[in-house]
Amino acid sequence: MKLPTRARDLPGRISTGAFILHAGLGKWSADEASVQGLHAMASAAFPILRRIPPVRFGRLLAAGEIATGAALLTPLVPAGLAGGALTIFSGSLVAM
Repeated sequence: MKLPTRARDLPGRISTGAFILHAGLGKWSADEASVQGLHAMASAAFPILRRIPPVRFGRLLAAGEIATGAALLTPLVPAGLAGGALTIFSGSLVAM
């Protein structure tokens, strides 16, 4: 079976994916003060996020990071799809 990921892409995908997955797992069990801080920072960049309660926003953010990290770590996910997820994730960070 041929994997859609080339061997030369693996070091970057593993290091980036592990970092983002770790960050998402840390946010999944974050305390309320941390979640409120994240929500305030994100709401300043994207005002529409003010409608979402901070705790729910924290869970959604954590789930997004976990999914992005897992996609990068899974060699069966094509590089284009994993790169697209990473582009959206990093673009939102730059906007904040």
